[in-house]
Amino acid sequence: MNEDDAGTPQIGQPLPGADEPSIEPDKLVRYALDPTHPVGRHKAVVFRQALGIEQADWEYLRDAIVEALPRSPITGLRQPRGARETYTWEVLVPIQGLGERAGRHLQVVTAWEIVDGRPVLVTLRVAPKSRQAPGSGYRRTHPMARRAHLLDTVVFLRAIGGWPAGTHGAVVAEHADTALVEVATEQRADADGLPERDLLDDLVSAPYSALRVIEPASARTH
Repeated sequence: MNEDDAGTPQIGQPLPGADEPSIEPDKLVRYALDPTHPVGRHKAVVFRQALGIEQADWEYLRDAIVEALPRSPITGLRQPRGARETYTWEVLVPIQGLGERAGRHLQVVTAWEIVDGRPVLVTLRVAPKSRQAPGSGYRRTHPMARRAHLLDTVVFLRAIGGWPAGTHGAVVAEHADTALVEVATEQRADADGLPERDLLDDLVSAPYSALRVIEPASARTH
């Protein structure tokens, strides 16, 4: 840990304010559980197939995350690259399935920013098989990410963070000069239908000038 990280919650520690998290309904209803969202639909397929959780079950998922978060330690940390950016913390939370999947408990990867002392959900997905084993902690740290508008679908106009021009993603957090973009990779699933990639690996900090909005969130209605 360097001096800049002093006082910053680290892997293995509780997420500050975990007993009072903020989860915007649209992050679940219009993104992670939305089978029609250009990026979120891949999450929705996994949530439905792996846990039996669908768009109409968003309150169940929200309540399950809220209940599990206070007893779930930080499992990943994404560091800011500039003074105007912020940390993103990853927390694995166990979620019980519904219906025919009610006997299944799977780890769901959640990502959070701290705003005014309160954790705010940035994004989430069902964890890949490699992280479903009990006690499998995520021990990497990542440099950080930033904006177009929240939940807009965007395309990269140039290579960013190892992703080529033409890469599609969704804005999951807005900052002053950059957007935190989640790259669309969840169509890459293993034989059991679980994602092959980890959540923090698909978060990219992109300057707004390098993004083109291909579907504004405001244009999508339900």
